[in-house]
Amino acid sequence: HEFYLQNYTLVGVNVGVGYGTERHHHMEEETDAHLKDLISRGLYKPKLSKVVAFKDIPEALKDVGGRHVCGRIVARIGHR
Repeated sequence: HEFYLQNYTLVGVNVGVGYGTERHHHMEEETDAHLKDLISRGLYKPKLSKVVAFKDIPEALKDVGGRHVCGRIVARIGHR
């Protein structure tokens, strides 16, 4: 549970490999349900660094690569 609460990022790992398709599917559903529960109770709040326009994605990726952001970057697509 701490992994999600601390906003850690795990790259290149596939949770459930070796458990078989049915068990892997169950693990995904279980994790999804747990995250939804944490969110509904206000215990998990993803950190949002900034929202960028679609055209600014390359610059935002440079910021991520340079470790200049703490949290997620969201790309806004369209005129909303």
